[in-house]
Amino acid sequence: MWPRLQSHIWNCWAVSLVFQSTENYATVTRFCARSFGYVDGYYLTGLPDDLSDLFGQAYNAGARIHSNSWGSSVSGDYTSDSVTTDQFMWNNPDMLITFSSGNARVDANTNGVVDNDSIGSPATAKDVLAVGASENERPDNFACDTGLTYTSQDAYQSGETCTSMAGTRTNILGTVGARWGFTAVPLNSDLTAGNKEQMAPFSSRGPTDDGRIKPDVVAPGTWMRKTLRA
Repeated sequence: MWPRLQSHIWNCWAVSLVFQSTENYATVTRFCARSFGYVDGYYLTGLPDDLSDLFGQAYNAGARIHSNSWGSSVSGDYTSDSVTTDQFMWNNPDMLITFSSGNARVDANTNGVVDNDSIGSPATAKDVLAVGASENERPDNFACDTGLTYTSQDAYQSGETCTSMAGTRTNILGTVGARWGFTAVPLNSDLTAGNKEQMAPFSSRGPTDDGRIKPDVVAPGTWMRKTLRA
């Protein structure tokens, strides 16, 4: 099944954006539901068996940077999808493919430290730029916009508005244990933001099974504040 393809040109920036949709809504059969626990919902059924078809479609449409926020949780394994991705980049050296490292957080030995070796595939590929998440550290003390009157649905601040929180979310950042289920100290009592030198606990990390350092870069991934433009 081919991904749906749309291309738009933003003249103000003279940039061409190619969008590929790989997710489809699937109605799960009774056998799959009973045997594998699947339920009706959206799945990556639009991914081709050969990822070169996915990358090539975008490449032929003019894209030279291919950003992906999907993957399989393989605990650092260099899979056939990783091989295919590396081969495509080798054959098309002007194409940069990026993948999120994954969100396969785990502290299996409950020592209060996030375990290594949880990078997903194809983020384990040698030539892709694998991107992880770090904690956000904001000089504005995690301020919110008091001009917005909607109430929050977050478990820590349900029903609260920015004004009722005195214009800051500092007191409701929450701990890693409460938000992401880590149970052992010191990790479980750590705040979810505030240390720009620290990876976000939910973010997958290396090294890969063959010893390579991954992710390649990290960027703030907790408590982001967006600016929307019309």
